[in-house]
Amino acid sequence: MFSPIGQNSQWVRTRTEADAKAYIKEKRAEQERSSATGTGTLVLTGVIVLLLVGYAVYSWLA
Repeated sequence: MFSPIGQNSQWVRTRTEADAKAYIKEKRAEQERSSATGTGTLVLTGVIVLLLVGYAVYSWLA
């Protein structure tokens, strides 16, 4: 089945209602994954903060 979208008469094909629901569900899951902070980011941020604190303490004591 075909359905028009917008005023430009663009057409999008959807096979079944279940396919459309699965597509929307996957898109939402993809958005959640992309907005969540990963473990690697947290570890890298922690290492950088520790290095900066260490450098500040070293320069303060020296």
